[in-house]
Amino acid sequence: AMNECGWICCSHRHSLQLYSPSALRFVTQSHDQNNECRLILMRHSKRIDEHPAISLKSTHMKWDKKDEYVRCYDPPICDYELPLLKIHEVELAIPSLNITKIVVSPFLRCIQTAAVIAQHLRIRRFQIDARFGETKADVNRCIFGATKKYNKEQENEKALGFKLAHDHNDVEYLSMQEIREHILSLVSEENDEQKQMDVVIEWTHREKAGNELYTEALDEYRNALSETSGGDVLIVSHGGIISSLCEQSSGKILSVDECGWICMTKTNAMYKCSSAAVQVIFDTNA
Repeated sequence: AMNECGWICCSHRHSLQLYSPSALRFVTQSHDQNNECRLILMRHSKRIDEHPAISLKSTHMKWDKKDEYVRCYDPPICDYELPLLKIHEVELAIPSLNITKIVVSPFLRCIQTAAVIAQHLRIRRFQIDARFGETKADVNRCIFGATKKYNKEQENEKALGFKLAHDHNDVEYLSMQEIREHILSLVSEENDEQKQMDVVIEWTHREKAGNELYTEALDEYRNALSETSGGDVLIVSHGGIISSLCEQSSGKILSVDECGWICMTKTNAMYKCSSAAVQVIFDTNA
């Protein structure tokens, strides 16, 4: 059903690639007869340190010099449109989608990605779960790279005076107040007190960074899915985490690009996935 000025985008590969979410609605659900509740695992959007060309296009996409070193493991995102494009893709693939909860890694890039999507879905409840946080290896890789860059700066007599993390054991998450401020900046207007009051953030798991408990966490959420009610759950995490979870659950080794997504049900570990941002590198079941 299409309202005035509603729009649909088609390509040579997809008859319905994108559409206007506010002016177009599905009257039937002929493409999705599965009544099971679902988990949507999505990787965060593009991080500013890995896509400097994008950040240079906007003056507000900056990373504080001190944080580049002290919080090198926790960069912000630089692409705020990609999460919207990908959640639209999920809505097209699953017309009966009904996300009622967003679970988020405590790292800033995941928090920002989740907030952008929450604004679109009009969801105001967030659950922070550190078990879906970045892997130990990837955190240490960031710290090693920043330390190498910092030492080079010192050799060039650019004394910065920053104290860097030694490894994943030194990682400090954002405070609850900082997380709330980041979320509010993306889900409400500055003077919209009602929307700010509606935002509820629960921090249910505060395990240290690199805890490697993501398998246990996924099992917990999948087992909690109801077959008849309760709504779908979006989990915003990291590429390495999602790849590992899918390999363990389905036997498929995946490459997951930024905002790539996987849909799981209680009975199907690979119900649906992003056609463009997720690639199967190897199938151990083949």
